[in-house]
This record gives sequence, C-alpha cells and structure tokens, in this order.
Amino acid sequence: MGTFGGQFEDFHADDRRAEVIDWLGGLLPEFDLPLDSSDEELREYLIDGTALCYTADKLMPGVLEGVWGGYASDHRSNVKKFLSVIAEMGLPGFSVKDLEEV
Repeated sequence: MGTFGGQFEDFHADDRRAEVIDWLGGLLPEFDLPLDSSDEELREYLIDGTALCYTADKLMPGVLEGVWGGYASDHRSNVKKFLSVIAEMGLPGFSVKDLEEV
C-alpha cells in the first residue's frame, strides 16, 4: 500500500510540474520546455534567475526597476532580485539553495 501512495505523490508532482511549465510557457514565449520535463530540467532553466526575473516583470511591469540593473552574471543575484519582489508582494519564497540542490 505504501507503494501506491508513493506513486500517487509522484503523479501529483508530475502534474504540478507540468502545470508550472505550461504557465511559464504562456507567460514567457521563449520558454520552451516540454510538459513532461523532469525536475532537473526545470531547475536548470530557472537556476540562473533570468526566467524568474522575466516572470516578475511580466506580472508587475516595472517592479524590478529599483533593483534591476540588468541581469547579473552571478545567478544568485537574479534569484535574490526575484525573491525580494515576491517578498514585497507577500508571497511565500524559497531559498536560493532550493534551486541549487538536486
């Protein structure tokens, strides 16, 4: 019975990931991951923070102007910019390490 629960959780995670990929694809035309992409493929796309910053700017145009200054070569800076925006919006965040961990 434990196996069934694990399979259900995996299916649910796959479904949620596909929803996120579909949502990002609608928001960002250059986002081209297939709906069946793995966690690792999605993580690799998001890790430098560029797509996260584009997402924040699409949802709230101009929100990053105060912290923007272009895309940083250090991916942590882009992710931190995104996290500062969602914190100001009162949304739950995550740690930069969450994107770095496999």
